[in-house]
Amino acid sequence: MADGALSDEQLTALGEIECATGYEYTGCGYFLQVHLPSLPIARRTLSTPGVVGRAGDVQAGFLVFLGEQALTLECHTWGPVDVPPDFRDRDVSIAALPDTTDHRATPRSVTDPAGSERT
Repeated sequence: MADGALSDEQLTALGEIECATGYEYTGCGYFLQVHLPSLPIARRTLSTPGVVGRAGDVQAGFLVFLGEQALTLECHTWGPVDVPPDFRDRDVSIAALPDTTDHRATPRSVTDPAGSERT
């Protein structure tokens, strides 16, 4: 999802972070946040390609929020079974969905964890 939004160096640095700086379970998913001085200050929401995670009967979708030198990963329920608190500890298979976006369509707005509307 961050392809083209973050440099190879930024992605490598993210992979080297050992501990998240923030975690909030919402009851049907979670927000996981990391801070890194090299991350962008400008806010941006990343939602393509669509990414789905599956572990048993649980299916989840993901969004990425960038800005203020932080990356926040949102994992949310995307099926009939809510994402449980221990989802991150399970053997989750991740897959990118094929791009079926009509690029002529008007972008939709998404609200990030801070309550700011993003397109």
